[in-house]
Amino acid sequence: MPAKHFEMPRALKPFWVTLQEAKELLGVSHTTVYQLARDKQIIRDKYSGRAIFGRKSIERYLGAWILDQQRLVALGRRAA
Repeated sequence: MPAKHFEMPRALKPFWVTLQEAKELLGVSHTTVYQLARDKQIIRDKYSGRAIFGRKSIERYLGAWILDQQRLVALGRRAA
């Protein structure tokens, strides 16, 4: 039986995203999204039995990841 479509309530949308939205924002698989939540890199909760993820925590994670990538590039350029 196919999974039922889950629509996030409008009041939650500014603060939370669905698993599908988290996958798209992060550009990773659902397994990786859950791993990030297990590692406390992003916030996970439940609503109506469905996993939801903190939008701000995803934005913070992405921001930190971008800074790390920029540092690696800068170090690589200095070493060359």
